Amino acid sequence: MKTRLFYEIMLLVLVLVWPVAGFGADFGPVSGEICQNLYNQPPADPKLANLVEYRASSQNPVYVLEQNQYLIMSFGAVHDLQSMYNPKDELEVPLVYQRIMSIGAAYPKNLKKVLMLGLGGGRLTQYLRQYLKRAEFTVVELDPAVISVAKAHFGVQEKDKHLKIVQADAWEYLKDSKDKFDLILVDVCVSDTVPPQVKSADFYKEVKAHLAKGGTAVQNVSLKHYYLGEAEAAMREAFGGFDSFETDMNFILVAPEMITKHSGVLSYRAKSRQKKYSFRYPLGELLGCFHRKEPISD
Repeated sequence: MKTRLFYEIMLLVLVLVWPVAGFGADFGPVSGEICQNLYNQPPADPKLANLVEYRASSQNPVYVLEQNQYLIMSFGAVHDLQSMYNPKDELEVPLVYQRIMSIGAAYPKNLKKVLMLGLGGGRLTQYLRQYLKRAEFTVVELDPAVISVAKAHFGVQEKDKHLKIVQADAWEYLKDSKDKFDLILVDVCVSDTVPPQVKSADFYKEVKAHLAKGGTAVQNVSLKHYYLGEAEAAMREAFGGFDSFETDMNFILVAPEMITKHSGVLSYRAKSRQKKYSFRYPLGELLGCFHRKEPISD
């Protein structure tokens, strides 16, 4: 009995205080039905949607569109799908890649300060804020038109001290800021491209420098904007390694500030965080359904 109690206490300590989760963890079996539900994304075609508002911008011509019950944010004449929002369901995250990015909440030692580079429609930020009510969120967005549209149509509000939106270039913000964050989420594009400096190892090193001890960076890699090997190489140089998750045209790379080989920590931390916050898209199921177990070759 004493031996069992000892191991249970040690396991609890490991989950709570170990700085990061490891790469290549085995997250256990998840049923195909559960994965299919997480993978289902509402059909959307910006080219067929009704125009709600057009906002001219020096960065991205911003379109607000409506299709079925969803509002859509689209950039440029090609109507690239940037964000979807269901005004009748504040907790829905329609785009699958953003659901996967929420996996980042399973990794850090703490979840007190969160930085989002790139606002878009603000869906991921708003989703995480609904659960991490005591966390401080800072969102950096270059385009003032995007900020204005997100506030007017996509439910983004700076109601309290827990959300601050900064109109700035992500790279310049990082170079000027001395703040450190437990979780940094990167989802940046300008005029349907990703700025070259945001693809560089120097950028990721700057991101890492702004992580608190035990913190984690999460990067959305859209295959429309990146060569996957390019993003992997830059992140590997900066962090030494990463976990990879995939869906269709997006890969989500998750890099802890410090690497550990204790892969079981992540599974237990995901279960603990899920029990505490009751995320709509369960962390353990996201990890089990979308984790890429095989290394990706350049």
